[in-house]
Amino acid sequence: MELDVAQLPREQQFAAWASAMPAYTVATARPERGFEAKVRVWLIPPLAITLSHIGPARWQRTAEAATRDGLDSLTFQLVLSGRTRGLAAGIPFQAVADDVTVQDAALPIESVTTRMRCVTVTMPRAFLDEAAPGLDVHGAVLRGGLGALLASFLRALPDALDGAEPAEAATVPRLVRDLLAASLPAHVAAAGAVRPLRDRLRRYVAANLHRPLTLETLSEAVGGSRASLYRTFDGEGGVMAYVLEQRLSRARRLLTDPVSSRSVAEVAAATGFRDSSDLGRAYRRRFGMTPGAAKRADPAKPAPAGPVQERFRTWIEGQP
Repeated sequence: MELDVAQLPREQQFAAWASAMPAYTVATARPERGFEAKVRVWLIPPLAITLSHIGPARWQRTAEAATRDGLDSLTFQLVLSGRTRGLAAGIPFQAVADDVTVQDAALPIESVTTRMRCVTVTMPRAFLDEAAPGLDVHGAVLRGGLGALLASFLRALPDALDGAEPAEAATVPRLVRDLLAASLPAHVAAAGAVRPLRDRLRRYVAANLHRPLTLETLSEAVGGSRASLYRTFDGEGGVMAYVLEQRLSRARRLLTDPVSSRSVAEVAAATGFRDSSDLGRAYRRRFGMTPGAAKRADPAKPAPAGPVQERFRTWIEGQP
C-alpha cells in the first residue's frame, strides 16, 4: 500500500496527506505551494509499519482527541534523516537521525519536524503488554545500547519486508516486540526516577484507565509507597478518588462525543468500569443522570468517518 501526493495539484497535496492522519492536527507553512509526502505501508497484524518521506510539519494530538477516539496504541519511530522536537504530555523531547522516539496514543503530544525520512511501527498497547506490561514510554527517545540495536533492526525492516515470503513476514511482530521489551525497561526506569511522583502517576493513570487499578498496582507501577500516594493526592480526596474522577471524565467525553458510536457497555470497558451497571451507578452519583441519558442528550451526529479515517483506525488497532 502506498500514498504519494506528487501526482496531485500542488495546492491539494498537503490536504490529501493530512486527511490520512485523522489522529493528529497537522499543519505546514504555505501548504498552497505543495507538500512532499510519500508513504509506504505494510500491514502485518497486529502491526502497521510505514516508510515515510514527508515535508516539514507541525503535529498535535490533544488530550481531548485521545479521549474522543479512544486509540490505545504505541508508535515507535526511527528517524532516518531530519529531526523532531516537541512536548510529550508537557515533557520536552528531541530526536535526530538514528534515534527512536515513542508515542502513546492515549496521551497528548505536540511536535515540529523538519523534512524527514522515518520508519514507523504502530502496535496495540495490549500486544506489547504481553511481553512488557505497564511501561510508561510516552516521549521516550531511545539511543545507544539496545536502542541502537533496535534502530538497526528498524532501518533494515522495509527492505527485508519487500523480499519476505508471507510466512517470514508473519514472524516480524514478535521480533519487534521482543526487541522493544528488551530495550524499553532500562530507559523507563532511568526516566521515571527523575520525574515527580505526581507526574508519574498522572501519566500512568491516563495510559491505563481501561485497566483495573488498585492502590497496590499504582504503588508498584510508579515506585511510591501507599502513604506517599495518599499525601500526593490528598487535595483530590485521595489517589483512588483521583482515578475515579479520571474514569468518569473520560466516560463523559466519550458518551457526549458527537462522532462516537460506542455503546454504554463499550464506554464502560474503555474507562475501566466492570460493566455498564458499575459505570451507571458512579455516573449518576457524579453527574446526576445515567450514561444512557447523557448519550441521548447528545446533538445529532454528523455523517460517519470516511474510508481514509476508518482505514487509519484499522491500521492502528490491528483489526482484521
